[in-house]
Amino acid sequence: MRNILLASAAFIALSTGVAMADTNDAYILQIGEANGATQDQSGTSNKASAFQLGGANISSQTQTGANGNADVIQLGVSNTATQTQAGSMNNAVAVQVGKGNSATQTQMKGSSGNTAASLQLGENNTVTQTQGAEATGSITTKTYLFGRVIGSNTVPTSIAVPSVASAAVAVQAGEYNAATQSQFGVANLAGSLQVGASNSVTQTQGTMKPDSSTIFLGARGTGIEITTAGQIPAPAFASAALAFQMGEDNNAGQTQSGTLQNALSVQAGYGNTVTQSQTGHILEGGNSATAIQLGYQNMASQSQTGSGNNGMALQFGWDNTSSQTQSGSSNEASILQAGYDNTATQTQSGQYNAASAAQFGWSNTATQTQSGSSGEASILQAGYDNTATQTQSGQYNTASAAQFGWDNTATQVQHGASGDAKVLQVGWDNTATQTQKAGGTGNVAKALQFGGGNTATQTQK
Repeated sequence: MRNILLASAAFIALSTGVAMADTNDAYILQIGEANGATQDQSGTSNKASAFQLGGANISSQTQTGANGNADVIQLGVSNTATQTQAGSMNNAVAVQVGKGNSATQTQMKGSSGNTAASLQLGENNTVTQTQGAEATGSITTKTYLFGRVIGSNTVPTSIAVPSVASAAVAVQAGEYNAATQSQFGVANLAGSLQVGASNSVTQTQGTMKPDSSTIFLGARGTGIEITTAGQIPAPAFASAALAFQMGEDNNAGQTQSGTLQNALSVQAGYGNTVTQSQTGHILEGGNSATAIQLGYQNMASQSQTGSGNNGMALQFGWDNTSSQTQSGSSNEASILQAGYDNTATQTQSGQYNAASAAQFGWSNTATQTQSGSSGEASILQAGYDNTATQTQSGQYNTASAAQFGWDNTATQVQHGASGDAKVLQVGWDNTATQTQKAGGTGNVAKALQFGGGNTATQTQK
């Protein structure tokens, strides 16, 4: 181990490592006061460099793998950078300009060919990047004699879960921004850009699922009970998570497992929140989720657990809420909201369904549920306090609702095949309810209302 603390300008270049190290290179350049640099190399063919300009900056670099590159550049005061490389052929770069910034980069055992890069401009920003994971658990053995426990022993377990050829990039400009990126799997990309104050991004590529099982070897209360408890890795492959935030107090959470998942979050304003969750099978096509929010305190939630689904949410204004849940395959869901306090909810559990909702104004509500296949549902609302609900559980259904004014209500329910229901309401206090059930085919229901206080109810069974 080599620890070097310099209070004045100095340059140290060592081309050979210390004990247990082979052909490692370490470089340190410090200009200023009370800077601290620690480099520990026990692997082979690693390179570590640290450049510090300012005061009270701290860098720590640990390399126990092979062919790793770790670089730290600190310009300012009281910045902290920690780099740990235990795999092979990994690259880590941390650049800090300002005051009180913190960067932690960890490339774990078994991981290879990864890149972790962070750029921090400002004050008190935090970046945490982890490539690779550890699945932990335990094996508990209990010995029974005629139903009584006469012995018990627990052994902890740990399995390295690698990250291969993945990249994590975090850029922060401002203050009190936080970015957390975790990756395991192959060829994943996580990127975040934060400009402003107190923004938060969490990107997780590869998840752990809890699992446990118990077996008993013996009979009549005498024998051995073995209980295993731990985590089952669900890696991400060739997936991309991108988050861009400008403003204050914006939050983005992106979680991916499976293959070819794509998540994009763009937020500008104050207090906006995006949550994106994508889970797919390794051998199936991926999902795509896009959320763009401009304004204040908007919330967008997107959950995809099938394959080939596409979800898009665009929100402009404040206090708008959108929720999209897709658990089937090849479904399309889109939401556009502009105004104040609008709510749109879309749920799809079938396949080849399409749902679209556009709302302009305030306090409008749109709810679309599709559980069949090849159905289409669309809602357009402009005004105040409109409510539209569409439910389709059959096949080849089409439902359309357009409302202009205020206090309009449209409800369409279809439980059959090849049904068609359309509503257009212009004015105020209009109510239209259309129901088609019992698996009938070829049903068509249309309601057209202009004016105020109109009510239309159509039921076909």
